[in-house]
Amino acid sequence: MQVPGIYMLMVQAKLSENITVGKLGTIRMSPGWYCYVGSAMGGVSGRLQRHLSQTKKLWWHIDYMLKRYRPSTVIWAHSEERFECAIAQKLTVDRVKIIPGFGSSDCRCPSHLFFDSHIKPLKANVKTILYDLGLVPRSMSVPLIIKRRDLQHEVLESCTKDR
Repeated sequence: MQVPGIYMLMVQAKLSENITVGKLGTIRMSPGWYCYVGSAMGGVSGRLQRHLSQTKKLWWHIDYMLKRYRPSTVIWAHSEERFECAIAQKLTVDRVKIIPGFGSSDCRCPSHLFFDSHIKPLKANVKTILYDLGLVPRSMSVPLIIKRRDLQHEVLESCTKDR
C-alpha cells in the first residue's frame, strides 16, 4: 500500500564546496543544514527509498545533491493534497535562506531547498508549519544502511497511527 504525502530531507554539508545540479548549474554549498521539501503523491515510502538509494538515474535537482550528501533525518506527513509549495512559501517567508531555483522548476516557488546553520530551528520550523497545515509530522533518523522493507514499515506504521 502506497500512502501519498509530503516529505522533507534534512542534509548536512560539513564543508564549503560547489556542486553541479543538472540544468540548474553550479551551486555553492555552505557548511550547515539543508532542508529539501518534496511531495510524493504516488507514495512516500517509495519516494524516500528512491532518494536514499545510491543507484539511481539523476533526474531531479535533489538527486544531484544526494549524490554527494546523505540525508540524516527525514520528516514526512501523510496527505492527499500537495502541500510542498505551501511549505516552501512559509519557509521563504520565515526568512530561512533559499537556494534559488532548486527543486522548483515545475512551480512558481523561489526554491524547495532551504538553509540554516543549525538543524534544531530548521526542524522545529518545518514541524510547526506542518501542524499549522493540519498535518501530523513524523520523523526518523536515517541510518547509514537502510532496508526497503524497514522504510516501508516505518511509513505505513505511521499511516495507521494517523487514523
